[in-house]
Amino acid sequence: YITSFDIILLSITNSNDFTFDTNGINNLKTQFKNNKLTYEITDNFIGTFRNYQYKGFCYLKTLETLGFGGILGDEMGLGKTIQTIAFLSSLKNSTSFIVEPSSLLFNWKREFEKFAPSLKVTLVNGQKKFRIETIHNAFNYDILITTYSLLRNDINDYANINYQMMNSYIKKLRYFLI
Repeated sequence: YITSFDIILLSITNSNDFTFDTNGINNLKTQFKNNKLTYEITDNFIGTFRNYQYKGFCYLKTLETLGFGGILGDEMGLGKTIQTIAFLSSLKNSTSFIVEPSSLLFNWKREFEKFAPSLKVTLVNGQKKFRIETIHNAFNYDILITTYSLLRNDINDYANINYQMMNSYIKKLRYFLI
């Protein structure tokens, strides 16, 4: 029986790019399997989780601890947005990007206003000159929200800024969003 945590561990152990303390990883794995891997929800987040939503939040925090990103995937309406907002509100001194379909752009902004009103959130939309200005001032915000099509249009502007953990991803995206 292989869990998603085992797959993550396999991907780490087969990579020459990572060095880590196997005792620490095994400790995380044990806590994960015993549902004892918990993280505190910050005061920046205003909301209440269902049990499975809290587990999703802890999953994202665990991946962050390991230096990975992750994906929450389930059916619509089960709270991926609230889990993501809680996770992003837990990051310190960080600028995060959300890329989504145009139809959800304003919905995400409203959700941040509701669940994490202390975060500085802005939309990267509108005329090109305003988008470029926002992109170049990204570090004045906690969250930037844009659309797939606008990211494709502005990919070079994003790639020219040194974002933590995002720069190499943006360079790779350049090839996939054409």
